[in-house]
Amino acid sequence: MRQLDLIRYGKFHEQVLDFGPAGRDRDVTVVFGENEAGKSTAFSAWLDLLFGLPMQTAHAFRFDRKDMMVGATIEAGGEALTLRRTGKRQESLTDENGRAVAEGRLTALLHGLDRDSYAKRFSLNDAVLREGGEEIARAEGDLGRLLHAGTSGLSGISDVMAAVEAEVDGFHKKSGRATTLAKARTALRDLEEAAQAARLEPRRFADLRKAQAEAARDLTAAKAACDAARRAVILREAAERRRSIAAEIAQAQARLAQAPAGPDLPEDAVGRVVAADERRIAAEQRRAEASAQIARLERDLATLESDAAGLRVGAALAALEEARFDDGELLLPRVQTAAADIGRRRADATRLTAQAAALAERIAGRGVPAEEVALSSAHRGDLRAAAQAVRD
Repeated sequence: MRQLDLIRYGKFHEQVLDFGPAGRDRDVTVVFGENEAGKSTAFSAWLDLLFGLPMQTAHAFRFDRKDMMVGATIEAGGEALTLRRTGKRQESLTDENGRAVAEGRLTALLHGLDRDSYAKRFSLNDAVLREGGEEIARAEGDLGRLLHAGTSGLSGISDVMAAVEAEVDGFHKKSGRATTLAKARTALRDLEEAAQAARLEPRRFADLRKAQAEAARDLTAAKAACDAARRAVILREAAERRRSIAAEIAQAQARLAQAPAGPDLPEDAVGRVVAADERRIAAEQRRAEASAQIARLERDLATLESDAAGLRVGAALAALEEARFDDGELLLPRVQTAAADIGRRRADATRLTAQAAALAERIAGRGVPAEEVALSSAHRGDLRAAAQAVRD
């Protein structure tokens, strides 16, 4: 291992442990530190990178398991391999760019070691040292067997013994239920019980066949009787409904006969009544809405403060609405009519002013204002005479 990246793991965040490239003068790296410094956490991170994060891990206290990530750069076969391990359930092993990496890449480098075997061989603490010493003394465990095989000249005996033990445990193990022998015994017992249950004498078989035929006939007869009873019940219920309806009709006809004869109604009377009722409902709804609005406005009015100036203006406007001319005509209608006619009056005034200016120019010359032009007495007399002639 060249480098261990504690990206999001335990209490570490973006922490890098750089062990440097492999070399002839570098075979063992010693990691030391105070208690709780993180030595065991770093080794657990290395194991989780190799074998995957357990579903229950003690290191998911700063980061959720799904957000945890540990990485490493491994030198193998003369090349550097950079890997990342996340808490994902699938494809948790990736390269530094997040692309999925097959687990076989690490399996080939581990040479068949599982997590426990790897931890025992490459992690030493007080408990492991004591347990390993006892295994050495008893020639048990991987380490004890290897040492025993080395001292006795039997290389490879540990792998052979492990394979034999696994094969024996797979065939038979005390109190084991998933071994080959246990499964075979269970299957044999099931076969014996099935054979015992399937054993049947000819006479018993004939009696069963006869009973089966009789039961089939009884079933057919019962179904026919059930169908007939169901039809009878349906007919009876229908007859009762008809009688009930007939009684209601007779009662209604009797009440109708006692009622006085009224006028003949038009054909659309029912529709008109329905439409009138709908209008009544709509009117009641509008009345209710208007009443609610009046109540709301009255509440709003009660909260308003008196405006003296506004009241004076209101009184003046009311007096103005009642003002009249000497002839008794109201003031405001005539003012409104005059206001509507003021545009035309202004246009007439502009037109007459232009005509007066043109006449003044004809009479007195250019540039003389119309209001300064005065006709002589003779001219005025001629104009009166001409006008009288036109009238005559």
